Amino acid sequence: MCYKQNSVLTYKNPACLTCFDIICTDVGINESYEDHGLTVYPNPTNDIFNIQTKNLSIFKNALVKITDLSGRILLEKQIIKQINIKDLKPGIYFIQLYSREKLIAIEKIIKE
Repeated sequence: MCYKQNSVLTYKNPACLTCFDIICTDVGINESYEDHGLTVYPNPTNDIFNIQTKNLSIFKNALVKITDLSGRILLEKQIIKQINIKDLKPGIYFIQLYSREKLIAIEKIIKE
């Protein structure tokens, strides 16, 4: 996975050979994500952030994983509309949304 902000590459997964916008191309299977309208706010945050999605039925079966820039999972829980990250150190994290064990959306959040 790669992430760009203002056309500047801010993160590149070491397993990726190249990045095109936010899509990683590697020797494995490339996955594309349907737009589920995932929004996290406030962003940046100090502790609690809200999760919003266009498709409310996702909240029934979804799992949220919060990872650091190296991909290490720091928090994993059934999706709820608010998540508290007060115990995480300040930095950049990724919110990964899974439905039926399939990654369906990724969003960046900044912890102040």
